[in-house]
Amino acid sequence: MVLTEEDPEDDENPNLIKVGGFGNDSSSELLLQVAGGLSDGEAKQSLVKAAVDNGLDVRSAGVARILWEHVTTHTEIVEEVVAKLQQKEPHELVPFANCFLQYIANLDEEDEMCVKLRGIADKRREWLREEIRRLEKPFTGTWEMPYAKGMKDEILEFLRGPDETMTTKFKVRCVYDANNFVKECLSGGGPWHAFVTTEIVSDEKEPFVKITKTRKWFEDETVKIPEYKSEL
Repeated sequence: MVLTEEDPEDDENPNLIKVGGFGNDSSSELLLQVAGGLSDGEAKQSLVKAAVDNGLDVRSAGVARILWEHVTTHTEIVEEVVAKLQQKEPHELVPFANCFLQYIANLDEEDEMCVKLRGIADKRREWLREEIRRLEKPFTGTWEMPYAKGMKDEILEFLRGPDETMTTKFKVRCVYDANNFVKECLSGGGPWHAFVTTEIVSDEKEPFVKITKTRKWFEDETVKIPEYKSEL
């Protein structure tokens, strides 16, 4: 992130704070947290716009409120934000749940924006019902982790799939290299490394890695049932 307090080429507004240099390492959540500490102005607007352009990957209800408070007072960005939210999966919408309810309450039911937000909320509610039904069933050895993300495709496909274990063979020289590969595969994936065990095994020719899912993810998910029912 680069904030430049003065741009000598900007004759109309030499004190304009420019925002730039946002790459994959800059999260929407961080941008919005910074924006939340600023007074309203072009700098704050630029940060919020960058967060929206960066995909709106928001996990905190507090950060979602920062965004929504800005959106409701700057209507020119409402449609862009709503369009981004319409593209998200239902499990990604939890931080915005209360924001929607509060905002919709102040809109006419026939208002176009109200209709769009109700559509997003309805999608979330239907997902909640399906999740509650799924989580209330006894564990039957179905190993899918459908919301895994952030890892190499091969590992991601395994986590989202039905298999309990996978064995990946690599062209590596030693167990040390294989171990580093496992760390690389699971890096950037948030907590998912906590839901699997890895075992480095060697055959006569080369080392390979066996990855096994544990029941921790499924057990952690069932704890959410009361929260999901409360949201409904």
